[in-house]
Amino acid sequence: MTNLPEVNVRNILKNSKALVSLMDSIRGQSLAIMPIYTFAIPEDYQKNESNPVIRVTPVPKEDAHYADNERFLVDTFVQVDFWINKKDTSGLALMQDLIYQELHKNGYERYQPERSIDPDYTEQIMVTGLFRGRIYNEQS
Repeated sequence: MTNLPEVNVRNILKNSKALVSLMDSIRGQSLAIMPIYTFAIPEDYQKNESNPVIRVTPVPKEDAHYADNERFLVDTFVQVDFWINKKDTSGLALMQDLIYQELHKNGYERYQPERSIDPDYTEQIMVTGLFRGRIYNEQS
């Protein structure tokens, strides 16, 4: 596990065979690459035919917990976005639930879900979830 929460979350999602299979099923095909990114989605994959695609970014916030002047627990925050074609609303609910389940079983809890039409890609719905994860200091 890395100290970069966005990389940890991306890897959790990439390693979910159920999620990857669902994305391929919604899309109707698999892609040459796994469309789960940190920070930016390459332009070639910002098209309707590439959807769904996932982006994981860090949220600039961190809460630390201390005992005996030692940091023993850190809450980290990430944002998980995915884009899906407006016509695939059943796939939207399945993906949103599966992302939540995968992250929940790996110690992340969603605290703010949202859905809206992407103003830059009006044929796509952007689904956003903010998640909090806990990292325990291994020396504690």
